[in-house]
Amino acid sequence: MKKNREKIRGESLIESLIAIAIIVTSLAGIMALFSDNMKTNQSTKNRIVAINLAREGIEAVRYIRDSNWLIYSNNRRVCWNFNPTLVNPVCDTETNGMTDSPLLGNYNAVMDPVDFSWTLVRDTDSIDPDDNQLYLKDGFYQHDDTGTFTPYLRQIQISYVEAGNTKETNNRMRVKSIVQWDDNKKIELETVLTDFLERSWHDD
Repeated sequence: MKKNREKIRGESLIESLIAIAIIVTSLAGIMALFSDNMKTNQSTKNRIVAINLAREGIEAVRYIRDSNWLIYSNNRRVCWNFNPTLVNPVCDTETNGMTDSPLLGNYNAVMDPVDFSWTLVRDTDSIDPDDNQLYLKDGFYQHDDTGTFTPYLRQIQISYVEAGNTKETNNRMRVKSIVQWDDNKKIELETVLTDFLERSWHDD
């Protein structure tokens, strides 16, 4: 009888250890799955933010084009792609029917948090953390290092569909908005903006 009790106790101990091992293994699998889901959710969130930042970059250029269209309604063909800056805020000079300060090259898009207007600040280099880092400040992503650091970099690249620098070739502007994050991840969105006018240049 005593041996039987010891045998039962031994079997119960083995069964308990097996049950504990099964539970621990199951919990480890659940925790690994939970961790993977967390990483996937964060990766998805980062990608959504990056896509929206890239869209915002294109909309910044569109805002400037549309503002030029309204401000220079009497000279739209010349000033539609004018880049207003503090040094040169008015489209008042032209050469061969084109503004002397066109949107062309690499830029950072900077928003005024007071009136939500956009300006493009020249960036001569390729995209890098020194020039294109975005920070979160007052609820907006800005190139202002007094804000909270974010993993995102953004650069706006502007060129023209047709090669050349003439009135006939600068009426379709190619806008590329690039956002990078986490070292090797990148989103590129591209669109073409025009001067809204017809292309019959020989009528001028």
